[in-house]
Amino acid sequence: MAIKHAVLLAALAAALASCRSADSEQLATAIQNGCADCIDPESTVDQSYVSIGVMPARYPIDWGSPNRMYVTTIAAGLGFGGESSTNPHGIGHVLLKVRCGKTAPFYLSQTGANDEATQFKDLDAKRVSMIFTTYDKDGKLYTDPAAEDDWEKSRKRQEALGAPGTYESKPADVQDKALQQLITLQNDLNVKLVKVDLPELIRRIKLLPPVPRRHFVRATIRITDAQCKAIRDWRDAYKASGGSKRYAIHRAPWIMDANEKYDGGACGSVSFAGAFYITGLDHKKAAARVTELPQIGTGRLTESIARDGRKLDGWYLLQNKIYNVPGSVECAKAGNKCAASDRPWLHELYDKWNGPEDVAGLHGRAWPVFGAVGGGLGMIVNTKTVPLVAFEPEKFYQEILARWNQANYSSFDHAGWCKFGDKVPTIILDGRAGPDGRDRTPRPGIKGGFDNADSDLF
Repeated sequence: MAIKHAVLLAALAAALASCRSADSEQLATAIQNGCADCIDPESTVDQSYVSIGVMPARYPIDWGSPNRMYVTTIAAGLGFGGESSTNPHGIGHVLLKVRCGKTAPFYLSQTGANDEATQFKDLDAKRVSMIFTTYDKDGKLYTDPAAEDDWEKSRKRQEALGAPGTYESKPADVQDKALQQLITLQNDLNVKLVKVDLPELIRRIKLLPPVPRRHFVRATIRITDAQCKAIRDWRDAYKASGGSKRYAIHRAPWIMDANEKYDGGACGSVSFAGAFYITGLDHKKAAARVTELPQIGTGRLTESIARDGRKLDGWYLLQNKIYNVPGSVECAKAGNKCAASDRPWLHELYDKWNGPEDVAGLHGRAWPVFGAVGGGLGMIVNTKTVPLVAFEPEKFYQEILARWNQANYSSFDHAGWCKFGDKVPTIILDGRAGPDGRDRTPRPGIKGGFDNADSDLF
């Protein structure tokens, strides 16, 4: 028995030596995972890293159809199910915390700079067109102190959940106060009820099933000092060029146009740019895991989305002229009335992203499916269908949780991993070396890169 105890103690000592964690909770989890050299870079003083912080929506946004997206977006904004109203990111948020060697961390956190009322007004008035809108001088990067405060408050809200680690988001329990808030919001904004049947909207929200939610999860990627410097340099150039003000969910913020201005992006695309594209990681595999790809029928567009002179140069994150662009489809051109212009949000027209009124003829090219073996072909792009690539915070959230819950799940396709903590689900990945064992080469932002194959997501 004494010999067995000695063997166990020796094994534990070996585990302690190989798992240099910051505290006992992290250490226990690391040992449980049977890790080798498992350490959280955030707990060190000299390891370069990029940490992806995700604040999931109060209720998961459903991209299955415009109707479902609308209902779940409004539901998430109501803040029911135990979610604190102090959370400024009701529909979800992704941001980066980055440290280069021994220097102080800096943050990348992009926002649309709109309050909830304005976002609701845009969503209600523009409907599907809202997700194609390019906001002019309507986006911004958080300052480091503001982003750090946001990060820490979200982390503390998650830790406060204790052993369960989740709260239950229950739309059926929406209180009268929250409903009155919605009614008042519509009245204050003079939103005509012809666009939204409020009793029907409330009924649909209450029918949504309850789901367990977290406040904050994290994925930290070990990177080299060179990779880290590339993120910092791109962040500075992106901000200096005004790219952060050109805000929309579908932009490619690592690409410059002919005027040497970076395309803007929302929180998910900017975080993706810093954590995967600029660092030289396999951004195409990562993109397949964190994006939504609806094909939107132009009959559902309520206003012209082809109002920008750069529309033929990767205008909405397709990044390649040969694909269908908004300005090339009849119903997206200025002056043409689309079928959705006089339809309310909950009309059956919006039960699907596209339909018979959108498919008069084929574009003649196949839209590749992310992740298909050999880059196989999939959905056919129609002359009256506009493909969209949207970086979705919920996808980041689910990707991190899948790895945290399943040891054999290859999150973001990184080599080497471990997980820490039960209060804040955290996975640690290694992005320093490529498949050949050499340090990855970081990518610079692209100037005039719309025809550069490396900029494509597929």
